Parts: sequence; C-alpha cells; structure tokens
Amino acid sequence: MTLRKNRIFSVIVVITMGASVAIGMITGYLTLAVLFSIGGLGALILYRRTSAIEKPIHDERDLLIDAKSSTAALRLVLGGSAFLGSVLIFLNYIGYVPYEQAGFTLLILANVGALIHQGYLEHYKRVYGE
Repeated sequence: MTLRKNRIFSVIVVITMGASVAIGMITGYLTLAVLFSIGGLGALILYRRTSAIEKPIHDERDLLIDAKSSTAALRLVLGGSAFLGSVLIFLNYIGYVPYEQAGFTLLILANVGALIHQGYLEHYKRVYGE
C-alpha cells in the first residue's frame, strides 16, 4: 500500500464523516451522525493498524506539518465554538431563549479547551526547553 492510497482513504472517510454530521443535523437524526463518526474513526484506526505502508509514515517534516495543522485546527475549533456560543447567548436577548444553555456550554468548552491547550504548551516548553 502506498502513502498516496492511505491519504486518499483517510480523506474519503473524513469527508463521509463530515457529510453524515451535516445530514444528521439537517434531518434531525443525530444518532446517525454519531454512528457514522464512531464508525469512521474505527475504520481509520483499524485501517492504519492492519495495512502495511511501503514508505515510512513519519519523518521530521511530517511531524512538523502534523503539529502545525493540529494547532491550527484546534484554534479554529476553539475560536468557532467561542464565537458560536457568544452568538447563541446574544440570541437569548432577542427572544430565542432555548439556545442560551447551548451557548454557555460552547463557551465553557472553548475556555476549557484553551486552558488545556495552554497547559500542555507550557508543560512541553518546560520539558523540551525553550
């Protein structure tokens, strides 16, 4: 198996997972979205454990790219959650009361995620020296 086939499979699974979440939210069948997400993560884990890839998967450049993409994705999710939470809380003031709790939950999760990220960042800076 080549590294290219591995990436193609991963992209297809992730796109399918994202589409299932979107379809589940639109149709109201969130159970379907959760099942597809769990199934997709399981497929990725099983596929990577059982398939032998011809080239080495990780070198130093791949690790740097992975670290940068993970950090960018985390910042996007945390920022998006905080923004969406703020919007949902604001909607409470113009009459959309049912969304207030979801807004507070998103804001709290964004803050906790940022706190955990910052804690690990400081820890690894101390361990590896900077």
